[in-house]
This record gives sequence, structure tokens and C-alpha cells, in this order.
Amino acid sequence: MKTLPFLLLLLLVGCKKEAFKPTVTTSEAVQITANSAIVGGEVTSIGSSDLTDRGIYWGTSKNPLDNGEKLSIGIGAGIFLTTLDGLVDQTPYYYLAYATNMQETGFGEIVSFTTKAMGGTFMDSRDSHIYKWLDIGDQTWMAENLAYLPSVGSSPTGSNTIPYYYVYDYDGTNVDSAKAVSNYSTYGVLYNWPAALTACPSGWHLPFDIEWRGLTYYLTNNGYGYGGSGEDIAKAMAATSGWKSYSTAGAIGNNQESNNSSGFAALPGGGRYENGGFGNLGNYAYFWSASGISTLAALLRYMFYDGDGVNRTSFYRNEGLSVRCIKD
Repeated sequence: MKTLPFLLLLLLVGCKKEAFKPTVTTSEAVQITANSAIVGGEVTSIGSSDLTDRGIYWGTSKNPLDNGEKLSIGIGAGIFLTTLDGLVDQTPYYYLAYATNMQETGFGEIVSFTTKAMGGTFMDSRDSHIYKWLDIGDQTWMAENLAYLPSVGSSPTGSNTIPYYYVYDYDGTNVDSAKAVSNYSTYGVLYNWPAALTACPSGWHLPFDIEWRGLTYYLTNNGYGYGGSGEDIAKAMAATSGWKSYSTAGAIGNNQESNNSSGFAALPGGGRYENGGFGNLGNYAYFWSASGISTLAALLRYMFYDGDGVNRTSFYRNEGLSVRCIKD
């Protein structure tokens, strides 16, 4: 029998040793807040024997394997996740996944994330109105409808080029009287598109179509769909009350107290029609974008009580819709 060359023998021994080791990857952190994050990994191969342990090493050190805390998360192949709670706001954290079988331990790559405040309040210096805000992904949004009202028009009057402001079911021209209407305090102001373009306070702006896309893409890809996945993210964005009731599971109007996992709290404020009059209060939430598509129309997003998605369409610029501002 011929003797294997020494280098080939070493190579085969090395390959055999590697085959013992589990293969594991580290997942990116998701749903990061001021004091929590979801982390984990995936065991893609258990190696040469059954797994005895899997989990993560984590902490504030850039080398969590040597200076971090070990956290076991079950056994077996596949994806594993856990929520880290009690974290410190505005702090970088590092972690890597591991998996151990009866022979050896395999490790994933080191991944980092930084905790951040999910929301707060700020004051609009123009009228001292206080607004809630929240972070969603890498964007910062108002968590309620804009209520800036420098003037008010009656529903029969409108324009595609001149700014107009409306309060649902108010048909006068007195700002103080309009602000006394309950729909103003609940749903804010309805703006035609020329008004919406400049209505946001300093440091904020009307979101462009691509920014709306960024919001819905983030929610779709980070587990905010109904049941945890998919584009059916309307319940995650809708407020927990105020919508017309609907019997189908997954729709905004069904089991409303389970809405709003994202914190966006969309309200069904209806709108002002192009030819005058108000409609769809309690049924639809309409939000302008800053992206025009013609001299007469602009893009928007909308949700409705019996639907489960966030829809994109265009309306005439003279229609009155709600505004959510995004931070510059």
C-alpha cells in the first residue's frame, strides 16, 4: 500500500476536523429600540453529531467571545432568535452566534447594533403645538397627523396651485372656530397638495414617494406583517381605535386593539373631495407624498378599514388629505 504524501494527509485531516464542527451564521439585529433588540442566528449544519447547545455571546465589548455574556437559545438546526432587554439607550452592542455539538463549537461572524430612542415629543414653534415622533428603521416620523392651520377654507373652495387648509366637517373660514371642532383635535388638518408641500415645521418635510417606500419596505421586512411576515402591514401602522369595524382577520377594522405595533398610529381622517364636501371619516386614512406626477395630480398612500395593506395611488392636487411629516 502506498503512503499518502504528507501534505495531502494533513489536508485530509484538516477537512475531517472541520466536518466535526457545526456551521452557524449570525443574524442582523431587528426591531431595535432604546432598550431592546431581537438578535440570533441560524445553524445551517450540525456537523458530525447532535447539537448540545446554541446561542449567542453578547455585550458592549467588540470581542464578545472573550469579554461578553453567553446566552443559550435552545438546541437543534435552523433559525433561533431572542430579545435582549434592559439595554442602555444610545449604546453600541456586539454579538455573535455559536453552536456546539459533542465534538466542537462553531461560530458566526460578529454583528453590531446601537440602541436608540423610539420616540418622544417636540414643539412646533409656529403655534406651540406638541407632536409625538418615533423612529422606524432609519427614518424619524411624526406619530400623529399634522395640525398646522394658518387659515381655513370651506369645502366647496379649492385649487391645484394655491394652498388651502380644511378641517373635516367645518365649512367656515374662522381658524379659532375650526380648531374648536372635535375632528381637528383628533385628526388634525386636511391639506390640498400645494399647502401640504410647505406645511411641515422647520426640520421636517412632506415625505417623498421613495421615503414612503422606505417605511413600508422596512416594516414588511422586519416582521410587522399580519402574522409576522408579508406586505399586510396596515394593522401594524393603524391606530388602535376609531376605525369602522370589520369581521375579517388581518384587516385594520378587525380586533383593533391589536393594531399599531409600529407606533405609527394612522388615523382614518377621511378627506376633502376635489369638487367639495368631506367623506370617508372612520374608513380611510390618506397621506400626501411630495411627489407630483403631473400638473394636476400627486402620489399618496392610503389605508382602509377592510384592508390589510398600505396602498399607493394618485389624487388631484386640489383634494384635502392628511399629512405626516418626516424629519430632514
